[in-house]
This record gives sequence, structure tokens and C-alpha cells, in this order.
Amino acid sequence: MNKLKNNPNDYNKYQKRGFFRRLPFGLKATFIKYWFYGALYFFCYMGLGLYISNEDFLLLVTGLIGGVLFDIALYNIYILIADTREEASKWWIFKNKWFFSIFINIAALIGIFFLFHFIAAPITAAMMEAMPGQTIWLFHEPLTAAILLTALDTGVVWLKNLIIMWFRKILKRDEHGNVKKEDYIKVLNVTPVSVSVEVNNKSVYYSDKPFNILLDNEIILKKVSANVLTIFDLKPDTQYKLSINRQSIVFTTPKIYKAYKVYEGNDLQKVIDMADQYSLIMVNKGTYKIKSLVLKSNITLYLRKDVTLLASPNEDDYPIIEAFSNKKEEVYGNYKGEAMKMRQSIIHLDHLKNVTIVGEGTIDGQANTSTAWKKSKFKIAPPHLIFINHSTNITMVGINLKNSPQWAIHPFFSSNVNLLNLNITNEKDSVIADGITPQCSSDINIIGDYFSNLNNCVAIKAGKKEIADDYQVSSRDIVIRNCCMVNSKGAITLGSECSSGIHSVNASYCNFVSTDTGVLVKTDRHSGNKTIIKDISVNNINMDGVLTPIVMNMIYTMDASKLNKKFMPIDKDTPYFENFSFKDINAKNFEYAAGYFYGLPEKYIYEIKITDSTFTPKEECRTGTPIMMDDASKCSKKGFIAKNVRSMTLKNVKLNNIAGKRFDIENVSEISDNP
Repeated sequence: MNKLKNNPNDYNKYQKRGFFRRLPFGLKATFIKYWFYGALYFFCYMGLGLYISNEDFLLLVTGLIGGVLFDIALYNIYILIADTREEASKWWIFKNKWFFSIFINIAALIGIFFLFHFIAAPITAAMMEAMPGQTIWLFHEPLTAAILLTALDTGVVWLKNLIIMWFRKILKRDEHGNVKKEDYIKVLNVTPVSVSVEVNNKSVYYSDKPFNILLDNEIILKKVSANVLTIFDLKPDTQYKLSINRQSIVFTTPKIYKAYKVYEGNDLQKVIDMADQYSLIMVNKGTYKIKSLVLKSNITLYLRKDVTLLASPNEDDYPIIEAFSNKKEEVYGNYKGEAMKMRQSIIHLDHLKNVTIVGEGTIDGQANTSTAWKKSKFKIAPPHLIFINHSTNITMVGINLKNSPQWAIHPFFSSNVNLLNLNITNEKDSVIADGITPQCSSDINIIGDYFSNLNNCVAIKAGKKEIADDYQVSSRDIVIRNCCMVNSKGAITLGSECSSGIHSVNASYCNFVSTDTGVLVKTDRHSGNKTIIKDISVNNINMDGVLTPIVMNMIYTMDASKLNKKFMPIDKDTPYFENFSFKDINAKNFEYAAGYFYGLPEKYIYEIKITDSTFTPKEECRTGTPIMMDDASKCSKKGFIAKNVRSMTLKNVKLNNIAGKRFDIENVSEISDNP
């Protein structure tokens, strides 16, 4: 009742129902059964008792007639008065869903009448013995007999429900009889116009078997294979039912305060500026030329299909952001981990909260058409495609991002950022830029995204020493799942600018194709003692054509003159790597080495675990250097190369058709290999 009162509309409908309809269904079901058993006892047991003298045969016939009536009549009566079939099914013995249900109900009713006789007969005999000469009618009156029969029926129903619950738990079935798959459909995000879900089928990025998607029991998409998908063009404040492979979820889209429609030729920035909070800005089909689009808090920007936001190629159209705030309380502009003046981003989010950018539209940075962003050095850093600066609760869903002048999406000192089902790519004649680059940010979800033709698809950073010393904020709690990374230099890279530390990164169910490295962890040996990279978990990854699947490098530098591999005293400049786990890695067609791990002579990489994984080189491999180090030896088809590692554990790891031995190690304190 309290739940109904919280919703006035539902409560009013409830009050309009009759008194009988408002009663709890269990009470109504018991009341109906009581009169059912009373009538059955009177007309069958007592009526037929006039003609059938054999007590056992009488009970059998009564149970037979009762079972038929129970299966046909009671089923339909319960359906009429119940709000749901699930509610009704809890109060009958066995619903007539299958052809054999009538036999089960007949058997149950026969059992109830024999049990009734078994209980009633000795009680009646005992009472007659205690009160000789008295006529005892306790269980001979239909209405009193119905009490015991109803109680026995209720006991059977409860026992049935307990058995069903027990079997459902064992067989993992839901109340509809469907096989339950743990979080088979996981809701990632719901906006006023979309829902994003993840199919948990334990396959990498793509489903093994295509499936149809039903919305409110109607097929809207056929033969879908992606594990992460988004349904668009939903209505705000509306409840929907989404079904995949007979599994269903119910969700409600959020309310909006106001909707603004934008058409080609309208000034999008003006609409954003005038929009009320908690409004939906719906951008309709067309090409919109923009400069720097400045968003504000508490809005949803919906870029519908066939919408293109076309960025100006003129660098003067992007205001300059200073490196620091007035009192250096915050870093603003940055470039490659250092505070630096920067052009305001194409989509700019500065100190915002609760912003959603959603849709199937495209944001094109046009870096392929501009020479301004193709310089080798900058005094003022080029704009990011999307800069999320000191912001929280930011969501991007479904958008196509292309040709970014710098990093495509750059969360900077931000938290609770969800980047879902995005398509991030640069054309071949465009700037070589990273895809998603969280820096000094936390609680980042990168799920269902597709990356192509980039420098690093996902590059996790935490600033250089200047930023770490003054504003130490690590990058942490980052999830990368069900993503596909293709034709890029690196798939997932941690570093090299990471002086504030990187903690708790989990990458899983991703597909890497034709990249130089799969997972690359790198830092300068002088990046500082706050450079702690630890608790990195990578599992269920498929790699194809990745030159070196796993690389760790604590001596990375772009300046050959600063390369120093000699032992140095541990001091405030010494970084630290700890606790790396790789599980269920399937890397085929690698070329240089399965893995390359290079720690510092004074500070080893602390712990590396690789389990249940397979590494298979290409049949004809090139020779090259698996690690960015000027004097690194070239190799081909190698297993694991490790230097300056504290502990290395391999369990059930297959290295197929490699050249030479499984390990090439130097200064590895502990190694365990159980193939």
C-alpha cells in the first residue's frame, strides 16, 4: 500500500477497484478453495457415499473428480482474479500449462483425500470413545471438513513452492521457467532517449551466436552480434521491456524538464546557452559547422542519426586556455603530461556535472584537412576533440568521433565518466592521436567502444613530475571491457606520463587486431617515487597480428642521450611497478616476442602472473625491437624476455612454435613455470 501511495496515479486506480479485488490474493485463493472443497465433499464424497460402500474406492473417485475440476475450473478462476499469472501460480498445485498437468492434479487431490481420511478417522474415533453415545459430526459436516482439506491443500502448495525454489536454484531458472544467466543482460546506462546494455555471454566483443532484440515484445533488430549495444529514439519517462534470447529486463527512461529541437542552420551554441537545466537538446539531421562548443551542467545533448558536427580547421577559432588557474590551484591546459597553454577543445566540458552526449551522430575534428595540427612542435597545444576538465558524472553513448587534432576524449582530473559504445577513428591522412586518454581521473568506464587508426586506443596517464608534485591525483578504478582496437600503434597503454600513479585497471573481453603492442606499461626511470603502477588485471583478451602482446618498460625515454640502464640509488625519482595479472590471453600471429619485461636494476618489477593463456607466432615473422629502447636487440618469434623482475609466475601458458626456449631472462629473482 505504501508503494501505491507513493504513486498517486496507481493509488487512485487501486481505490477504484472493488473490495474483493483489493483483498490480498492469498486470502482470496484460500477462500475460494475452502468453498471448492466444501462443495466437493458434499456433492462427491457424501453424495457418492450413498452408492459406494467401499471407503477407499470412494476416496479414489472423489479425488479423481476433484482433480479434474481443480485442473480446469480453479485454474481459470485464479487467472480471472489474479493480477499476474506468477501470483496465481503460487496458489495452485500444478497449473494446466502442459497436457499432463491434469494427471498431476488428479494424483494430488487423491492424495489429499486419502490424507484427510488418515487424519480425520482416528480423531473422530478418539472423540467418540471419549464421548460414548454422542454423535460426532466434526469431519462429517462439509464446512468443517473443508477446513482440514484446505489446510492440507495449502500444505501441499507450500511444499510444492519450496521444491520449485530449490530446483530453480539448482537449475538456475527464473520464475518464468527461463534459464537464468548471471546478469545476462546488464544495463549500462539509460538516458531520456536511449538504453545501453551489455550481453554477458562470456565471449570476446562479439557474440558467438547472433541474436534478435525485442522491445516491448516486438523485434527491432535482427542478427545482432555485438556484446554491447544501444537502442536509440526512445521516449523520456517511459517504461520499456527489452528482451534478448528469452531474457528480459524492464527499465524506465528518465524524465526531462524541457526539450529543444535544433535543425540545420540553427546556432547550436545559442540553444545550449539558453537551455534550462535537465533539458534535452535534440539535434536533427544535417551538417553543423562549429568552432568550440561549450557545454553546461545538467543537460542531455542528443545527436541523432545523420547529424555531423564539423569542426573548423582554423586554429584561431579556438580560444587559448592558460596552463593554470589564476592562483595555480588547478591545471587547465596540458600537453603530453605537462601544464601548457592549449587551444580550447572542440567539445568543451569545464567544471561540469551530469552531462550526457548521446546518439548516432558524428563529431568530425577535421584534422585530416588542416595543416595547423600537423606540426612536430607546438607553443600552444592543439585542441582535443572532447576535453572533460575537472568534471563529474559525464556520459557519452554511441557517438562517432573522427579526425581529432589531439586526443579524442581526454578526461582530466575528472571522475565518474562513462564512455559507451563509441566509434573512434582517424583517417590515414589525419593526425596520429590517441583515442581515450584519462589523466589523473577515476571511475572511468570504457565499454563497447571501437577504435581504429590511432596512436594508442586507450592511453591511461597521470601527468609528469610537475603535475604530480603539486596536484598528486592518481588515475584509478578504470574498466575497459568489450572493446575492439584495430590498426593502431598500441591497444591499451599505461604511461609514459604517469608520475601521480595508476592503480586498479581492469581490462577484459577485448579484441586487439594489428597493433604494435597489446598491453604496454611504460615510464621514465626518473618519473618519481609517486609513479606507482599497480593492481593491473587483464583477462579474456583475443589478439591477432599484435607484434608484441605484452610489454613493460621502466626505462622508457624518447631521448637516447638520457638512456641509462645502470644501477642507480633508489631516491625520490624512482618509479615502482607491482602486481600485474594476465589471464585467458589468446594471442595469435605475434611477430617479435610473446612478452618483454624490463625493470630497473635497483627496483625490479615486483610481480607478474600469466595464466591459462596461449601465444602463437605468425608463420613468417619480421624481425624487430619489441621495446622502445635505442639499443634493444631485434628479435623474432621469441617467448618471454625478462630482465630485472622480482617474481614471475606462469601457469598453463602455451608458447607454440617459438624460436628457441620459453624464457630469456636476466636478474629474475623468482620464476615459476607450470605449462
